[in-house]
Amino acid sequence: MNSKSILLLALLFFLSFVLGCGRQQEALNSSDSSIMSGAIIVGDVDWKDVTELDGSNPIRQNAKKVADLSLPAVESRCTGFLIGEDVLMTNHHCVTTAADAVGAKANFGHETGQAGEALTFTCDEFIGNNEEFDFALLRCKGKPGRTLGVVTLSGQNLQTGDKIYVVQQNCDYYLNRKCDWSKKYARGTIKGTNSDGDYKHDADTLGGSSGSPVFSEASNLVVALHHAGYGNNGLGRGVENYAVPMSKVVAKLRSNFPVIAGQIGLGGNPPGPSNRPTYEPNNSTAYAASVSLPFATEGLSIDTAADKDWFKFSVVVKSSLTIKLQMANLSGDLDVKLFSSGGSLVGKSESVKQTEEITATLRPGVYYLQVYGYQGATNNYSLKISK
Repeated sequence: MNSKSILLLALLFFLSFVLGCGRQQEALNSSDSSIMSGAIIVGDVDWKDVTELDGSNPIRQNAKKVADLSLPAVESRCTGFLIGEDVLMTNHHCVTTAADAVGAKANFGHETGQAGEALTFTCDEFIGNNEEFDFALLRCKGKPGRTLGVVTLSGQNLQTGDKIYVVQQNCDYYLNRKCDWSKKYARGTIKGTNSDGDYKHDADTLGGSSGSPVFSEASNLVVALHHAGYGNNGLGRGVENYAVPMSKVVAKLRSNFPVIAGQIGLGGNPPGPSNRPTYEPNNSTAYAASVSLPFATEGLSIDTAADKDWFKFSVVVKSSLTIKLQMANLSGDLDVKLFSSGGSLVGKSESVKQTEEITATLRPGVYYLQVYGYQGATNNYSLKISK
């Protein structure tokens, strides 16, 4: 084998390693192919291990909510963070479909010298995602946020010169392919915005950092979602990194994922009933509340004999869905019906039990769900639509 062949094989081996670390060579939706999802190190590497910080330090406290997200279905990894007790946020380009989430695990304890198995949670339930603002939501078993805490998302608009820090799972594998991508934090500064409206910043990141939270140094709230970088020179060094303003993500959560938005802290407000979305008025198909699947909420009610609650949802691919209505009290029988967009009855549940349930295989289309009281009954209820 000649020297050129040996060099080519070495290059292919290196690329196979790099491509497996957070898809950093995967271009985002941009006309400039040098804007890559993996991001880059700007200047000298100045990220540090979170273990160097005192336990009471706000960065160390926020780092508890950040995880090394393993995605075996796509042989990749990213970074994710808890926005709810069981809701993890990462990038859309990390989890583009529900299939990408199969087998996903979030390790919140992967720090220097610690494998973190005891703080690893299965997060393989795909809630949904948004390509425009490059975010995805996964549900974790075991509700890790109850013990680790959750971040607060802020709609604060940053200005050039504002100080930020990024908490991520990474290491400089360009120089040491056997390095441990333990939990790091990198300080930086906002350098303005790019043509897509993303913040430009100079905090160091690499592929695998995709999906990291960007915190304000002043408030320690999440102000952006890191997702890209520009100018990789082939050794992970480049010009600048990009993050989606959290104000845009928060607005999309409120419009597309109202249940999630009602359960988490937004704009500095703590999660709680006051943040839950209202679905009223939704007393007819014309005013049906649009919801995203999977859907779950509580605290709903049929208040009067004439009251009917309507919900509208879309099915993108043929799916088997289960609709479960749980009444708060034994007295006050509520029932539920499911209709197609054309008005045909698809399924119903009219038992005398405290739980009503419909299971149906639905083709792509729009569907309407009606909740009503039997013979004018009233009651409070919770509603869940799952696959």
